[in-house]
Amino acid sequence: MLLFLGIDDTDAKVKVVKGSKLGTGRVAREVANELMRHGFKVLWVTRHQLMKSGTNTSGNNSAKAITLEVSSTDDIRYVREVATRVVSELSLPSSNPGIAINPHKPPPKDAVELALRASSRLISLSDVLSVAKRHGIDTICIRRSCEGVIGAFSASVLATLGYGRVLDIPYTGLRNYMNKMLRVSEILKLGIHAVRDVNGHELNEYEYVYVGKFKPYLEDFKPVLYVVKDGALWRAVVLD
Repeated sequence: MLLFLGIDDTDAKVKVVKGSKLGTGRVAREVANELMRHGFKVLWVTRHQLMKSGTNTSGNNSAKAITLEVSSTDDIRYVREVATRVVSELSLPSSNPGIAINPHKPPPKDAVELALRASSRLISLSDVLSVAKRHGIDTICIRRSCEGVIGAFSASVLATLGYGRVLDIPYTGLRNYMNKMLRVSEILKLGIHAVRDVNGHELNEYEYVYVGKFKPYLEDFKPVLYVVKDGALWRAVVLD
């Protein structure tokens, strides 16, 4: 079965670890990597845009979700332990990190409605906790105001719809292939379902694409990489 793990508000502006910025996306990828080390198959890490609140101080208010395969309630408990430990260790002391663990696919209707609302307006923590409790969506407040639970809940629910911008496909090592010229056939072996131009035309497997950053889109649970023509070459693009 699939499990959807939401993470949000691990940073304030930036966190510096060994000279590098560590925002929520990086923290989510570290959680995913740790789960992989413990034998879980992590399908992807996705980004889900939320309404920016007055208290949010990071550049963009987007929560992250990790989609992985589990086979038992013991697995879910272990995922909880790993995620809580890594987020606690890597989040800023001044942040309000939250985690949500959602086992529902398809998700409950009222949970979807609340999560979709979070993309265009502010929603309350009390509403999130009420819906999460009703449907057994586990929410974890790491410290302070628990504001991160709102985004984490929203991401964990939105991920169950099979859409979002993909930040990584850990089980194939997608991010190891950035800044390279790749044949489409090679890209498809990295967990990408299709390579398409912005008009929807699908490239054949013999064409070449320069990939600066791998940021495909999840469409109905299928990662799709979009490209544009740049002179004689195809180049991967981010549409938003």
